Amino acid sequence: MRLEIAGKTFRNFNNYEINLMFNAVASSFKFTAQYGFIDKLIDYPVCYIYNDAGELLIKGTILPPTLKSSSMPETTTVQGYSSSGLLEDCQMPVSLYPLQFDGMNLAEITDRLLSGFLFDFTYSSLVKDDMFAVYEKVTAKPNQTIKEFLTQLATERNIILSNFNDGRLFYTRLDTTKSTSVDTFEVGKHGIKKMTLQINGQKLHNPIWVIGQAGKMAKGDATEYMITNPYVAYFRPKVVVAEISEEFDAKKTARNELGKELGNILLTFETTKFNRPGQIVLIKNTDLKIYTTTEFFIQSVKIKGGSNDIEMYTYICVLKDVYTDNDVINIFK
Repeated sequence: MRLEIAGKTFRNFNNYEINLMFNAVASSFKFTAQYGFIDKLIDYPVCYIYNDAGELLIKGTILPPTLKSSSMPETTTVQGYSSSGLLEDCQMPVSLYPLQFDGMNLAEITDRLLSGFLFDFTYSSLVKDDMFAVYEKVTAKPNQTIKEFLTQLATERNIILSNFNDGRLFYTRLDTTKSTSVDTFEVGKHGIKKMTLQINGQKLHNPIWVIGQAGKMAKGDATEYMITNPYVAYFRPKVVVAEISEEFDAKKTARNELGKELGNILLTFETTKFNRPGQIVLIKNTDLKIYTTTEFFIQSVKIKGGSNDIEMYTYICVLKDVYTDNDVINIFK
């Protein structure tokens, strides 16, 4: 693993941890070594992280470190996130007030909000039409972070807010008709000693109601919609009251809420084989009640290594239905 900061290259770390995320505006990282990494404490320098194959994993920002002074040798740790990560921390500047974006599309709104930052955004062809569809009326709240506001707008149109390895913000959507699996994993292969299927049952509901005010100019007709969760056989109702723009469509929002709930079904395993998040892998494990070969979506990959350690990759996978608008089928039946 190689870390570059302000033209300086660092290797030979005591340990490092890199968390590559699909469903987030940024990935994150942490490096620990016996030497110092930066000279200025509060400088937010740009950094580049490459794997041993020379592939760029993250273009990011170094956050101020915690320093130690001791009579014994101490290690130094630096951490940070993708360039787009500062959208999680920052609100919209006063120079953009009033925070009204009437008659603008998502691409124009994003371009305006990112105008003062040192990174850009891009989008996949799957969401191009939605990126340029005009919002009749949109107003942001002053206390919202930029990430919160853009996520609100993107979620309404079933667009996923993600990040590119070059630091750009990335709008996308999972197309299951074009998705092909990149690997097959099972216990005993690729260094996998165990797999864990974790289901947070308290976060699963059935049915799910979405209620909202569509407005006169809304494209969606529904102001109320109920969707069922095939993974829950019992009556566990949930009501979501949505307050968003006049483009609101309750049916789309309900499917999105169901997708969020299905994100509470997590498949986790550690392996010696690396794949990037945002891809499909095949899993079959009768101990986990997955009796047929099933497609899972790689939501995140945590890379861990160090001076005396073999580099390992921890996958967190979810059902594909978390990120699609398809009809949901219970894989455990």
